[in-house]
Amino acid sequence: MVNGKNKGINSQGTIRNQEQEKRSNERVYVDKRDLVTFIAGVINSTADNVSVIEGDSVTLNTGIKTNQTDRINWYFYTDHIAWITGDQSKICVDSECPERFRDRLKLDHVTGSLTITNFTNTDSGLYILDITSRNIVKTFSVSVHGLSGVDSEKVSVMEGDSVTLHTGIKTNQDRIKWFFNTDRIAQISGDQSKICADAVCPERFRDRLKLDHRTGSLTITNITNTDSGDYTLDIISRNGVKTFSVSVHVKNPVRPAQMFSVRTLMRDSETD
Repeated sequence: MVNGKNKGINSQGTIRNQEQEKRSNERVYVDKRDLVTFIAGVINSTADNVSVIEGDSVTLNTGIKTNQTDRINWYFYTDHIAWITGDQSKICVDSECPERFRDRLKLDHVTGSLTITNFTNTDSGLYILDITSRNIVKTFSVSVHGLSGVDSEKVSVMEGDSVTLHTGIKTNQDRIKWFFNTDRIAQISGDQSKICADAVCPERFRDRLKLDHRTGSLTITNITNTDSGDYTLDIISRNGVKTFSVSVHVKNPVRPAQMFSVRTLMRDSETD
């Protein structure tokens, strides 16, 4: 009888302990979600500081390989911008997300890492990775830097001539990008190169751009007045940025009056 009572007490105690443990686990989960939701504005000493040049891409790495049981959430401050659950994924969950990150977010389904392309100044801030299936929370404090204050050079060229913008290096599996104002017009990645990456490029620079694969320098041929502007060299693999402010000058044509004067002088000299 005593043993039976003890057995009942032990059984009930075990059930109570299991229920308490379950509630405790649920409470921890909720607390962690609250942390993720309200972490915006909090300085997290464990945050990874990431710096990116405006217009470039940045990848926030999870440091894991996902499996079918993983639940991964990405937040920009409190906005839920991407998630993976097993083999399902979604970009931009919240209604305000598409306008900010439209067509600029990519998820790696092997690692769960998040890539933001064409980074802008408004993308600076706190990005939060929440791997709920592994009880991992990681933050990334991302800052974007514009191109002001970088090394710059002024270049003057006559209309119709060619101009070469020099990198000053010899490439070695380097990643190099060239921009005209905000348009990417050429790039080198290792032994691969491409001219006119953006749709707006071909009409402006059709058949007039040349890349030196040894140095990465860019040559613009038959330059026109509309080619005036800022050309930006971004050597990603070396964290080097340089701008070229190119101004095009029109060649002064010989006026008819000037030609008449020259011909008159030539005739006068012949008669003498």
